[in-house]
Amino acid sequence: MMYLRAIFVGFLLLAAAGCATTIIQPTPADVQWAQTRWPAVTLEDLQSGRSLYVQKCSSCHHLRNPAQYEPGRWPELLAKMRPKAKINPAEEELLVQYLSSASERTRNEAE
Repeated sequence: MMYLRAIFVGFLLLAAAGCATTIIQPTPADVQWAQTRWPAVTLEDLQSGRSLYVQKCSSCHHLRNPAQYEPGRWPELLAKMRPKAKINPAEEELLVQYLSSASERTRNEAE
């Protein structure tokens, strides 16, 4: 029984790691866009937001492509998810910054 549990946990970790590689990495261009909304945002902030997205959100559901929603929609969605995901306000801000900037870039690349 413990052996099966270990295999299942290993599978979940591999699946989460696989998802992480498909979620875009923030770039300096993303920082420039984000700074139009949050002047103090840094590349490290966007990277932290991405890490939080992979860690916190993938524990409950498949990670969504950030472009699935317009950049302005992410704050509302995260506000709804915050209690379930146990995200504090600082984490929520990092997530909004990352997801909004990633959404903007991905949507622009698709055009």
